[in-house]
Parts: sequence; C-alpha cells; structure tokens
Amino acid sequence: MASQHNICCTLILRVLQKYEQGFILDPVVMSPTHTVKDIIQAKKRFGFSGIPITNNGHMGEKLVGLVTQRDIDFLTDDEMETPISEVVKIEVLPILFNALSI
Repeated sequence: MASQHNICCTLILRVLQKYEQGFILDPVVMSPTHTVKDIIQAKKRFGFSGIPITNNGHMGEKLVGLVTQRDIDFLTDDEMETPISEVVKIEVLPILFNALSI
C-alpha cells in the first residue's frame, strides 16, 4: 500500500509535468457540451484557473471560449450538469481576435 507521502508526490508531479518554464504543454481542453461538473473536476485535478473551450474539445481546433472560476463561482449544486455552452459567452472571442489584428 502506498504511503500518503508517495500519493502526494505523485499528484504534485502530475500537475508539474504539464508545465515547462511557465508554458502549459498539454492543456486540458473541453467542448461546449462538457458540463460545469467536468470543469470543476479538471480544476481540482490539475489546478488550472482557466480552461480553453474548442468547438470539439480537442487541442488545435477552433477556440470558442475560455471558462474561468468567475464563470462558475456562483452556480448551485443543481447546476452542475449544465453544459458549458450555457455558462460561457462564446460570441465574445471573435470580437477579441478582430481587435488584436488591428
């Protein structure tokens, strides 16, 4: 049976392996159909403060939103099965991209 110390070290390594010099090498990406519960579980497991949302939940696809803690802070337990598409304002990003290209 693994000791509590070994379990803690394993969890810390799992989080640290996703970072290299401040860059996230293997980000957690979700789709608009994932639920608030999925976001909360990913935040607990990996410690990320924001999770990118792509149109199909895969890295390299079109970015359609970003879920932050502020998006889910005030949701109740009854809203945990709510799809991310109902929590995040997906229309905001095209405006941002247009502003950045000016």
